[in-house]
Amino acid sequence: MAEIKQTIIKQKLGSCNQFHPYALELLAIYEKAQEIPQNTNHLEGTLSITSNESLAVYRLPQLLRTYKQKNPKVNIVLETSTNEQALQKLREGETDVVFIIGESVEHNDFITRTFSNEAFGWILPIHSPIHTNPFHLLQDTQFIFTEQSCGYRPMVDRFLRQSGNIPEKTFETSNVEVIKQSVICELGISILPYIVVQENCQKEQIRFHPIETPDVIQSHVIYHRSRWISPVLQSFLSLLEED
Repeated sequence: MAEIKQTIIKQKLGSCNQFHPYALELLAIYEKAQEIPQNTNHLEGTLSITSNESLAVYRLPQLLRTYKQKNPKVNIVLETSTNEQALQKLREGETDVVFIIGESVEHNDFITRTFSNEAFGWILPIHSPIHTNPFHLLQDTQFIFTEQSCGYRPMVDRFLRQSGNIPEKTFETSNVEVIKQSVICELGISILPYIVVQENCQKEQIRFHPIETPDVIQSHVIYHRSRWISPVLQSFLSLLEED
């Protein structure tokens, strides 16, 4: 749908490319305005969310359940994406709100709030000795990286680099579940947010070894500063403040 809108706008504007971003924003505002309900006691419309995969799977479902209970007529569209792609969608008015894990985004067009503090740590096979130094395991065990575009990949890279222990044996995947299952099967070790492996740790499938970082690692909720906030989005932001 977004591609169709952009094609139509380009056809109408012709070579006036400088007006393209403004046309997209006006169209987004118009569409949101159509969703204003006659009866404000029952919100209707669509809430579009773009999120980091880890947050979409492990943090947002309970929040969205509460929101849906309060606003049963609102349609929720949840899309997973990389941080960069999510922020681009926010700029172009293709999503209402973005959730990411990683360093805070400082941008004049965005409002960024802290969503949650995130604990990171080594993900080790359950049978690894409790007091084992994970860095020693890197001598004989491969390290499993998330993909380069993952929001917290730079922090993992920096942590390993500053420790002076760069893994020699590695492989990379975009799927967190692949990483977890690989660790469970003793194919390697990794570093992930605790929320991703909390259930596995409780089931004694994986061992979590917290790491200390100079800065607190957080997840963030981001929305556009100058774009009109629809009643549907305002209700969602208010729920975040309650939490």
